[in-house]
Amino acid sequence: MFVDVEQYGTFTLDSDFLEPYQDKPVDWGYGALSWATYKRTYSRDGEDWWETCRRVIEGMFTVQRVHCLERNLPWDDDKATRFAEKAYDRLFHFKWTPPGRGLWMMGTDYIYERGGAALNNCFAGETEIITAEGTKTLEECAGTTQTLLTRQGEWVEAPIRSFGEQELRKVTLSRQGQTKVVYATPDHRWFSTDRRQAHRDKGYVEFTTDELRPGIHRLQYVFGNGIKSNTPSSFGIAHGITYGDGTSVPGDRHANHLMLCGPENRQLARYFEMCPKTERPEACEEGALRIGGLPNFFRERPSLDETKSYLYGWLAGYFAADGTCKSNGQVQFASASREDLEFVRDVCYVLGIGTYSICEEECGSNLTEGDRQRSMYQLTLMRDTLDEDFFLIDEHRQRFRDNPVEQKQYWNVEAVEETDRREEVFCATVEGKGAFALADNILTGNCGFVSTKSIDEDFASPFTWMFGMSMLGVGVGFDTRGKGEVRIQAPDRASDTHVIGDSREGWVEALERLLNAYVGDDTLPAEWDYSEIRPKGAPLESFGGTASGPDPLEKMLETLEEMYDAYVGDQVDAQLIVDTMNIAGRCVVAGGIRRTAQISFGDKDDEQFLDLKLDDEKVREYRWASNNSIFADVGMDYSEIAERTGVNGEPGYMWLENARKYGRMKDEPNWDDEQAEGGNPCLEQTLWDRELCTLVETYPAHHESYEDFRETLKIAYQYAKTVTLIGTHDAKTNAVMLRNRRIGCSMTGIVQAINKHGYREFFDWCDEGYDYIQNLDHKYSDWLCVPRSIKSTSVKPSGTVSILAGSTPGVHWDHSPYYLRRVRVAASHNLVEVARGAGYPVEPDPYADDTMVIGFPVEVEGIERGKSEVSLREKIDLAARMQFYWSDNQVSCTAEFDPETEAEEIPRILEAYEDRLKGISFLPMEDHGYEMPPYEEISEDEYEEMMAGVDPIQEVDLEGDLEDKFCDGAACEVDDVDGE
Repeated sequence: MFVDVEQYGTFTLDSDFLEPYQDKPVDWGYGALSWATYKRTYSRDGEDWWETCRRVIEGMFTVQRVHCLERNLPWDDDKATRFAEKAYDRLFHFKWTPPGRGLWMMGTDYIYERGGAALNNCFAGETEIITAEGTKTLEECAGTTQTLLTRQGEWVEAPIRSFGEQELRKVTLSRQGQTKVVYATPDHRWFSTDRRQAHRDKGYVEFTTDELRPGIHRLQYVFGNGIKSNTPSSFGIAHGITYGDGTSVPGDRHANHLMLCGPENRQLARYFEMCPKTERPEACEEGALRIGGLPNFFRERPSLDETKSYLYGWLAGYFAADGTCKSNGQVQFASASREDLEFVRDVCYVLGIGTYSICEEECGSNLTEGDRQRSMYQLTLMRDTLDEDFFLIDEHRQRFRDNPVEQKQYWNVEAVEETDRREEVFCATVEGKGAFALADNILTGNCGFVSTKSIDEDFASPFTWMFGMSMLGVGVGFDTRGKGEVRIQAPDRASDTHVIGDSREGWVEALERLLNAYVGDDTLPAEWDYSEIRPKGAPLESFGGTASGPDPLEKMLETLEEMYDAYVGDQVDAQLIVDTMNIAGRCVVAGGIRRTAQISFGDKDDEQFLDLKLDDEKVREYRWASNNSIFADVGMDYSEIAERTGVNGEPGYMWLENARKYGRMKDEPNWDDEQAEGGNPCLEQTLWDRELCTLVETYPAHHESYEDFRETLKIAYQYAKTVTLIGTHDAKTNAVMLRNRRIGCSMTGIVQAINKHGYREFFDWCDEGYDYIQNLDHKYSDWLCVPRSIKSTSVKPSGTVSILAGSTPGVHWDHSPYYLRRVRVAASHNLVEVARGAGYPVEPDPYADDTMVIGFPVEVEGIERGKSEVSLREKIDLAARMQFYWSDNQVSCTAEFDPETEAEEIPRILEAYEDRLKGISFLPMEDHGYEMPPYEEISEDEYEEMMAGVDPIQEVDLEGDLEDKFCDGAACEVDDVDGE
């Protein structure tokens, strides 16, 4: 359970407080349109607005309460109740709202039990990792950057971070008769071979902790680049021999000397040519050679910063003194000092020499009083990572050469067990490699919008991550960086029947198997079995809404198989990446979540990517599912690309360096987002790989003074910060979100606020409000004992949430004084008959089967100008000012333009604003190519005629539909043209 309400209980509002709100009229901003949108989209199980507000507020404060009580942090029920009542009242009156996803899910059992993605690659702190400075625990490294061992024996710098409290599994491993225990989170990624048929002979495949199976999985290992190209330093050899067998005589000037006993050890005298030597026949039976004049530091361990040649020499010398090559060829150190062998192990890590675990045994000694037991330690080196040059003693070299012994380098999984450990966990974030090494050379996954840049290592992962998150209502951005990294091959067909589970995980697993089959990492089944998937119309009890049946999934798998067959022998390109994401997104739309918001980022020089939306047939089939943008560079030539934008609005533009470099454009560069990879679908949030956005809305036009608005900001901030306290089901996502704690306190109805308060006063509110939120974040992060948010403000486009409040969306102007607002709903939804009976126009969706479109005539009172009367440059200038005064994330702006008079201005506008924005998208106001767009301007006479034919909609209970909760932008709405 992600929020342990079973142990700590839930927060509840007092019934006496709630009673007056039950009969209080709701100020639906656009009347019937607002009410119908709420009932269709956000009302769970027929709840009314006062009940939705209660669920949201109680959920928000339950999360805070459990977080504090679990950690023994201060919590005051009375104080929380007073603040919760203020938050409730302001939500009821539309002074703030959660994002659509929050209105639908906050306060549900789903969030408590399954996490906040609908709204880790981690280890216990004592877990040891390999660093260039030796073996360290993750906990002691937390908050630092370490040089870690990663794939192909490379060393890379990577930050080590805490990722909050999570549940831990006990993973028991075995190798060569030794046992090792590691505590890891359930979703931690491991790389392992698998003896089962589906994975046999496929090499190392990724599995989570809970997927590991005893006797089935063998974990991947990694060593440094090795010693075979290194020559041991003679000076380092002398140091190692002296450290092992030398003697120090204390005094003003320590006298270090060495006794080489017997002919075998005399071989080592060649490493001390310049030192004084004295025969000492009495020292041992075979006589000894005393070597003096040795430096004091020879009796100390060397620094790991020494050259590999020196460390190799030291290790070889120390082995000659304290090691042995047994008669069976086993290479082993022995010492009464565990610390010495731990240091030897660290040297081996640096040199790329494999080691087994340090073993301890109790043994008697005639050197101790009463033959008392003492501990002795052994460390065995892996033969395959050594060569003959390592051995300085002839007998050692001969045994090594003549007596090879089979040694296993992998760890077997013996058990994965649940534990009662729930505690702070830690992990590394290794950019580009996705892995690092634990002690004992175990290669493991690291933590951490989704990038395709590593599909050569795990082809299906970014697509399945997008698919799984989209089914939770999360909009996803992705890039095309994986193009050219993988070649598609003809899949092998197995004889099994793949039974698809009736769950999000079951659908994801099917997609994963299909995709991996086309790169040789899996097989296609003889048949897909959809029999376990619940029929169309069955209730989705935990998430809400109704099931789609198996048809959308079946269509997705069939379409992908046909498409990938056509790519056999070819490399993955941008088109295949985008189409795969879009086809999966289409499945999600048809699967019950009526918005799968996607944004794809491509290269500005990739003609194939730039032309994807020019294929009308493919756009109609599935390419509508994403808005396509390029990563733009300040100073680039926009002219050719902007010609495409002038046709249908795409591509859009994201200046990734601006997003990484700046918070607000008003402030100095801070590079807080240096690891950002892209953004969410509407581009109001900069995001790292697999990071999700955490948003909240405020309505400045619904406030009379800045002091009033400050109170709302405090509530909105707390809501967003509270969402960061909830983990998700995905460990990679947890890793980055718990580190960044990114939130986005947004404003909507900005044009209305400017009209009401004046231009200068409004931007004063923005500037002062931003500083106030930074102060809040400092205060509340300390109280909750979590990191401060990497960024905290945004401007989101708002979409259907703004309809509830009667607000202009984000930075956008209202459409016109009179317009028809179309709302798409499932054909089976009872709102269809309610609207038709009241006289509203209801028509089939031309793009989506089983979908109807309801038209609501809207009159906007007090409108100053419609968006067609506002120039393209003024629209973008407002976005730039919000980026300057308010948003340290991004400002989502879909700038609508007149293609006849303004399209040719786009290149010049991009040049003028490229250093003032982080992202921008465009949409032609007319002739955008879509039938039945969300907004259509009508005249006053047309409005009056339509309204004369409609009756007030009766406030009957309506079932909730899942449409429009998760994509807020105008472009998202226009592009949602298929719901099959």
